[in-house]
Amino acid sequence: MITMQEASEKLLEMFKSQEFGPQLSLSIIKRRSDDPVNALPCNKWSIGNRMLMYFLGHTDAAATFLQWKAMHRRVVKNAKAFPIYSPITSKIKKKKDDGTEEEFVLVRGFRPVSVFRIEDTIGLEGDFKIPDYAPPEMPPLFKASEKLGIRVFWRPLSKAAYGYYTPDDNSITLSSTDYVVWFHELAHGVRETLADTKTDPDREEIIAETTAIVLYEMQFGEHGYTEQAYDYIKHYCADKSPEAVIKAVMGVLKDVEEAINKILDAANEAATDTVAEQTALF
Repeated sequence: MITMQEASEKLLEMFKSQEFGPQLSLSIIKRRSDDPVNALPCNKWSIGNRMLMYFLGHTDAAATFLQWKAMHRRVVKNAKAFPIYSPITSKIKKKKDDGTEEEFVLVRGFRPVSVFRIEDTIGLEGDFKIPDYAPPEMPPLFKASEKLGIRVFWRPLSKAAYGYYTPDDNSITLSSTDYVVWFHELAHGVRETLADTKTDPDREEIIAETTAIVLYEMQFGEHGYTEQAYDYIKHYCADKSPEAVIKAVMGVLKDVEEAINKILDAANEAATDTVAEQTALF
């Protein structure tokens, strides 16, 4: 594995020269046909309620307390509900010109309904079982997330994000099995322990993406995602010129180094714990 300094220098050189080489495509986890989430009521919600689910619930599956109970799942203690809006309707009869009556539904308003994310439920005995979308082999440095208390979920793509970190419950949700996506979200999780990430969200994205691409280079000595990383970082720069992008990256390298060191330290601690446990068995 190459050093962090070597990986950073390679990254900056490619950013300066704009010579990225072959670009790799990111994978996407797609929902399986046998996934019971396909039959959930939320798939029939209005587009407005589904947007609320995505932005407030951080999920692609939600239901009321009683709906989850009917599907043999229990809402965990202290889970926080979020609201959707259900129409208040009544049936109205209106006479037609020919004297017959026609019945139609009138929407008189909306009422809030509390729903819970699928992530906030656990399965009971029954036939509703969530398919396991986790890869057959965990990604590099996965033990670091366990050591840091970060939960990781793999879910089908439900919104315009390959993955996201949720600080409320210290979890990462991945809709891609590509390691560079994993490193990006892991960086977000680690940054939560190192700084106030709410003061400058754009800068945090630059830190996370730079951390991801440097870690990828360190682990594999490859740079098939560098052009994508450059475009991603450029999106969060006020000045889109190559010089400004390079300046932005150089301005966060100290934070990137701090994040990478914490990830590697956690991974090493986890490895030491594993060796100690195995030694204790003999």
